Amino acid sequence: MFKNFFYEKAQPIKELNFWRKAAMLFAIALFLFSFSTLHYCLIGSIMPACIAVFIFLCARFWNVIAGKKNRLASILFGIMWTLVIMGSGFFIFLSGLMFGGYRNTLPAEKADSPVTVVVLGCKINGEHPSLMLGDRLRSAAKYLNEHPDAYCVVSGGQGADEQYPEGYIMKKVLIEKYGIEASRIFSEETSTNTAENFANSAEIIRANNLPETILVSSDRFHQYRAQTIAKKAGFTEVYALPNATRWYLSMQYWFREFAGICKMWIDN
Repeated sequence: MFKNFFYEKAQPIKELNFWRKAAMLFAIALFLFSFSTLHYCLIGSIMPACIAVFIFLCARFWNVIAGKKNRLASILFGIMWTLVIMGSGFFIFLSGLMFGGYRNTLPAEKADSPVTVVVLGCKINGEHPSLMLGDRLRSAAKYLNEHPDAYCVVSGGQGADEQYPEGYIMKKVLIEKYGIEASRIFSEETSTNTAENFANSAEIIRANNLPETILVSSDRFHQYRAQTIAKKAGFTEVYALPNATRWYLSMQYWFREFAGICKMWIDN
């Protein structure tokens, strides 16, 4: 039934107008790009891939969708467009929260206030930080070098496929590569997720009487969730020290963060 309904009524590809062909090519490119970084981010690849399939089908069968439909097709397309509208609204809402998170930087009037930079862990490869973790450390080091009164907590435990705790490697990199004094860096090496990052970092900060105004050194996409969790750990002044994610990873991690935010809301 569906084969007859779609393929017998659909226009041949050679008869499609320029815009429909362009939309189909865009959808194919988006689908391929969605899975180009699969080894980095599986969850973040699924949603844009589904969007690509949706765009492709709409472009390919638009004359069927826009034309006269039978009752079953009307119901199916009604459900489809309802989901699209709801999904678009949810995307805009979450993206707004995430944009607000990484724009929540330290106010100008507090530029000289003592702060503690908390660098959130990410995968390491042997004794070297991954690209994403390297970017976080670079942002933290830049701030620490420009503000010699600031302190730093590097937070991350040891994953099953890692030879060292992430916190150990992060501290090593900040000292050896960026010249930050060891006395300014406190290493937290047992956490396995963002909630533990901040709970364990809070203990270190309070035990060593470090400033409780904290800057979160992490990717832009992660700032909203990280700051929300930091406040639940007892910090009242939490600001972003964001770094830009590599362009070829941005889309996938942005979508993956949606799942992380929803999980955070459900867990609480």
